[in-house]
Amino acid sequence: MIELCAQVIEADGEVQPGESVVLRTALERWVLPMEDQACVEPLVYGLDFQVVPRPGISMPG
Repeated sequence: MIELCAQVIEADGEVQPGESVVLRTALERWVLPMEDQACVEPLVYGLDFQVVPRPGISMPG
């Protein structure tokens, strides 16, 4: 089911709210191998999701 959801998202290039909910719920309930989880997690938040540090917060490095 996770793979099918991911294929639909990749085919139309959009993450619909229902697709995101299905993927998020699946990740909460099933343990996936790390490489599979790494491929699916960006789809939960949307294809254009980016983590941007807030101004004034120093990043470790």
